[in-house]
Amino acid sequence: MNGATVAGSFIPPALPHAARYDTVLDQLRDIVDATDDRAVSNRAKGAARQVKYLKGLDRNRALFETRELDDLGRLLGRTPAAVDVGRTELATAAHEGKVELDDYLQYHWARLVRDDWMMREASGGMYERGWPELGR
Repeated sequence: MNGATVAGSFIPPALPHAARYDTVLDQLRDIVDATDDRAVSNRAKGAARQVKYLKGLDRNRALFETRELDDLGRLLGRTPAAVDVGRTELATAAHEGKVELDDYLQYHWARLVRDDWMMREASGGMYERGWPELGR
């Protein structure tokens, strides 16, 4: 079995098409560098963020799916066959009051944190930007 174990978690090997992401990112960077058209540059940067997100999704999907299945299994009392099935079952259980609200919210918080982590690399410098305080 190829791959590696990092901090106790198995990281699967890169998919055969993984190198294509970097090729596309290089091509988009070339477009940004070659154009004086701000709209074209912004579109290319937006496309690059999406490619970075997909690259990260390919790299981390199995790990995050395993963690989410574990979370779902803990709340449902058994591990569902697939994440989408488990999400539906959990929503139903929460609606029927079979899952504590705090546990349900914690599950969604963990999902949000994983999604946020995925967006960090894709967003690049935009992720570090802050927003001004909201006025009253």
